[in-house]
Amino acid sequence: MSSQGHTRISKLFVFTSVSGYAQVEADLRYDTTDPYAVTALFHPVGADEVRWVFARDLLEQGLVRWAGEGDVRIGPDMKDPELTGVELISPSSRALLTVPTRQVAEFLNETYRAVPPGAQEQWLDLDSQLERFLALSARILKDKRSPNRP
Repeated sequence: MSSQGHTRISKLFVFTSVSGYAQVEADLRYDTTDPYAVTALFHPVGADEVRWVFARDLLEQGLVRWAGEGDVRIGPDMKDPELTGVELISPSSRALLTVPTRQVAEFLNETYRAVPPGAQEQWLDLDSQLERFLALSARILKDKRSPNRP
């Protein structure tokens, strides 16, 4: 890991449905302990928070052209060049939201100041990641072997 220390970036955004009838707040988060990923934590009114994790590179690519395969797609809004579209797909639903492109670009620039593009590998702490994985695996195995398990 870099000697610069651990950094977390979190910005609140308001996403608007393409129809314009609904808005939802979401935090975009970046953490140098997972330097390749961005997390979007949506806060829908009257419902549980929803978390989507996707590549920081996807967010960057989506500012200039539609990008992404699978659950998250990001790209320029066809009607308004000042907006970026975010499509979220789950087995039971699909949402197409927009967010101001300028705000997304500012967020990305902050992440680049924390971890420049191409330098993500220097921030990976593989020993800690492996240690956490092994500890979790050991707990799961212990739980499976527990005689008190129903």
